[in-house]
Formats: sequence, C-alpha cells, structure tokens
Amino acid sequence: MVMAEASSTKGIISARGESRAALLRTHPWLAICVVAALAPGNLELCAKWREARGAEKASLANRLGASNGLTKNTKLAEAQPSDINSLYRIPDIQRLCRNS
Repeated sequence: MVMAEASSTKGIISARGESRAALLRTHPWLAICVVAALAPGNLELCAKWREARGAEKASLANRLGASNGLTKNTKLAEAQPSDINSLYRIPDIQRLCRNS
C-alpha cells in the first residue's frame, strides 16, 4: 500500500486505487463505525452523558443506546422515567462516546 497521504482515509483509499464504496463493500463493519461516530447529536449527548449523574445519566445513555443500535443489558427491557440504571451496557456507551 502506498501511503502518500497517510493522514486521511481518502488519501489512503485513492492511493490504493479503491473507491469508498468498494472499501465499504469489503469492510461493512467500517460503515457501522462511521455511522455511529457521525450520528446527529452524539457529540452533544456524549458531553452531557459524561457530566450527568443518576437518572439523567441513565436517560442520556438510553437515548444514545437506542439511536445507535447498541445491545441492551436485558432483551426487550423498557425504560422507566425514574430508572437510575441504563438499559444499555456502559462499556458500549463509553466506547461510543470515546469515538464521538
């Protein structure tokens, strides 16, 4: 692989002679990562989630989890307004917010 412009994915893709579409066809997981990182509102929600406590933190985690298709701790669980625990796995929320 020629890395003429190693600082950008676009440079790497064009240096390899691959189109973005071809890259996404061969590596579908990359599309999921890109979509999750670029989902509207993730930056703001993650910033609020980091600062929040208690029921507010759980509510924000539930919004992040639902909007990004994360795995719930318990299948088919439904959120209650007074919940202090998130329906979604905290390491998944942390990973999402670390990449946002």
